[in-house]
Amino acid sequence: MAQRELDLWERLGLAGVSNAIGASCTNPLDVVKVRLQLDRALDPAKRPYTNMLSGLVHIGRTEGVRGLWSGLGPAMLREMSCK
Repeated sequence: MAQRELDLWERLGLAGVSNAIGASCTNPLDVVKVRLQLDRALDPAKRPYTNMLSGLVHIGRTEGVRGLWSGLGPAMLREMSCK
């Protein structure tokens, strides 16, 4: 069976979908990373978590699993449009 070359729009669409899937898989890590960066302004004794693992656990317990995927929509739009 001969394979055909994909059109430009098909390649762009597949690239956008693959980037969106990647963004959805890594969004919890991105949420914790951003919060860790913002927490550097706080006194170390007042920080709710100190590393990636404690951040994942803390957000999962306090905000629920949905808290780890906050901001997923804008992240997926960014990935689908910019790459």
